[in-house]
Amino acid sequence: MRGFVAARGAVLLGAALAVGATGAAEAKDSQEYTAGQWTGYAYTDDTSGQFTDCTAWASNDDGIQIGISVLKDWSLQLYLYSKSWNLPDNQSYPVSYWVDRGGQYHGKVVTSGKSTVYVDVDEDNDVFQDLKVGRELTVRTSADDYVFNLAGSGNALSQLVDCVDRHAKSTASNSN
Repeated sequence: MRGFVAARGAVLLGAALAVGATGAAEAKDSQEYTAGQWTGYAYTDDTSGQFTDCTAWASNDDGIQIGISVLKDWSLQLYLYSKSWNLPDNQSYPVSYWVDRGGQYHGKVVTSGKSTVYVDVDEDNDVFQDLKVGRELTVRTSADDYVFNLAGSGNALSQLVDCVDRHAKSTASNSN
């Protein structure tokens, strides 16, 4: 479903957007904001209707899309998406990433469908703060380096936190 959302968003908005999912590929979205090159979405699980995450998306010059996702438990994930990829399902690979010329972070990318990979970020707050103030994110796999311009990320990621806060509070008040 999120891949479909990406294609629809690119056509309707003229922006290169995409969304991946960890686990179930069925999720409903609602566009929350646009901040420069970034577009933010809130997602709910199709089955339960419960809020799952907010994600801000932007593209690089090669048409690869980066998603910065804050889940309802405030953990951080990074997504990479390309409709031209044909990835094997449920595979994982080592990855390193850094902002500007800062220190490297290490993790693993996990495939989620044919066109999407995600990284569970262990150093959530450090990485999030680097992304907010940085100019460029580099993600290095064994095969390629993917470089993303972070212009406007400070504003986009502040709105991302507001999105999660708003939806998490709404979900909590609805369950009482």
